Amino acid sequence: MKRNIRLLALIIGLCILSVSLFGCSNEPEEEAEKVYYLTGSFNGYNVADEAYKMQKVSEESMLKQSMPDAELYYFTVNAENLTPDSVYGQHYYKVTAGNWDEAWGTEVYDLQPAAVYYDADGNPTGLGSIFISGDYKGELTVVFDAKTKKIYDNTMAKSFEPRIYGD
Repeated sequence: MKRNIRLLALIIGLCILSVSLFGCSNEPEEEAEKVYYLTGSFNGYNVADEAYKMQKVSEESMLKQSMPDAELYYFTVNAENLTPDSVYGQHYYKVTAGNWDEAWGTEVYDLQPAAVYYDADGNPTGLGSIFISGDYKGELTVVFDAKTKKIYDNTMAKSFEPRIYGD
């Protein structure tokens, strides 16, 4: 009987030890890497299209070194292969985290996340999206800063001409 009690105590002790060693860790769990997608007229505004999954900019890149505090993601696509928006006839895009609740478009749009408009057929379309001229040729590279939620692309104007009103 004493032998059975000792064996039971040993088993219980091992169970407690294993739970304390393996079951409860005081270290914080690593957060899963956030995933971002390019969505727009070219993929039917599919918010989580694996073919348009953005890549994290490497720490060694010149872009990352010039913006060390940024959390940068990018995607490059040939603009000549893009399908124009069904309503507006131009190219539009947004960046999403795989859903419309986390979608970023133009900075100047009144609502963030940018609202979604549906055409007569029920397809989402370009409201609040970033515009790319329909005649743009070549590669489109989009860079997204996940910390500031700012979007940059190689079609954006680098400087603006001042407008003078009145005389």
